[in-house]
Parts: sequence; C-alpha cells; structure tokens
Amino acid sequence: MTKKIKTAKHHSQLPGPSYLITSQAMAQESDRGCAIIGTAYLDILLRSSIEHQIRPMADLRQKLFENRGAMQDFSARITIAYAFKIIGHGAYADLNIMREIRNAFAHGAEVLSFDRDDIGELCRALWYPANVGRPNKPPPDTTRGLFVLGVEHLSDGLFSTTHPALSLSEPQFIHWGTEPAAQPPSSPKKPKERARQGHQSSQRAGK
Repeated sequence: MTKKIKTAKHHSQLPGPSYLITSQAMAQESDRGCAIIGTAYLDILLRSSIEHQIRPMADLRQKLFENRGAMQDFSARITIAYAFKIIGHGAYADLNIMREIRNAFAHGAEVLSFDRDDIGELCRALWYPANVGRPNKPPPDTTRGLFVLGVEHLSDGLFSTTHPALSLSEPQFIHWGTEPAAQPPSSPKKPKERARQGHQSSQRAGK
C-alpha cells in the first residue's frame, strides 16, 4: 500500500514564522508555484478562522474539514466564512478570484503565467490590492505583484481573526469591501411556464 504524503492542514502545523517562509517561497517560485503556495496558505488560514468559531471538538473538526467533510475544499470554506460573517465582501470576492487562478495553474497542462490576459484580468479585479496599499511601498507594477499583495492582505486579515493581538491589521480589516449589487430574483420555472402557455395557445388557435 502506498504511504500517504502528509502536509500541514492547520496553521499550527506550519514551520514558523509561517508567513515569512510562505512569502519567501512565493518569491522564489515560478508563477505556477507562487499561485499554488499562496492560495494553499490562505486555505489553511481560512480553516483556522472557521475553527475559531466552532466548538473545540477534535472529532467535529475532523468530520467537517477532513475525509470529504462539508468544509474540506477551499470553495466551501470561502462560502461558509462569508455566510457566517467571518470575512467581508472584499475578502469573499478576492478569495474566489484567487481560487480560480489557483485552479488554472494547478490543473492546466499548458504553460501559464500571470502575464496571460485572462489571468492578468483576474489579478487586476482583486479588491484589496486595488484599494489598500502598503506603507512606504509603491503599488505593484505587475499582475503577479497584485496577486502577491492580495495574499499579503488576506493572510494578515485572516490571521487577525484568530490572533488579533499579533496581527498588523485592525480587527475589521478582513470585513472591508463593497457589497456586490443585488441580482433580481428569477425562477427557472417561468420560462417553461411561458413556453407551455404559448404551446396551449397555439393548440387552441389550431382548433
């Protein structure tokens, strides 16, 4: 039987200082490695943020976050964190964008880079890099730089939800952002209903 490769699943399992090591690894990696490492780190921090809000029971955490649990994958964690107001509108939007970028790099067989038009467009759509700068540092002039800055802001914001005294950002930082415009409600039954009514009208007209 092949031995399973174990990787860190919780922030406490990462070698410290975890952010500095992650930041250095991202700087040294290719675009693909940078995207995967950055989002993997955010994924772990997101899990810690959610765990901080639930009962401290090891078996409950295992059921939720491992072995195909409801919150094992990155997408589910983003949705749950947003639904329970652990993160705000900006973080929700940026994490989803980063998830899309990560998926492209992780599953794409072709050579990809942050300079590609569609990936660059997603990086420029990130809310935190576009609206929050860094003290005494100029804004990034590359799309990879925008992605890295997004990881920096979000990792600090997520860290503040579990270690507010150690975080560099204010407690509400992870809740910043503009609420997306509400979409008008729609029902998938209405088009079918209209089509059925139209069919009945045609039948009556043909009689």
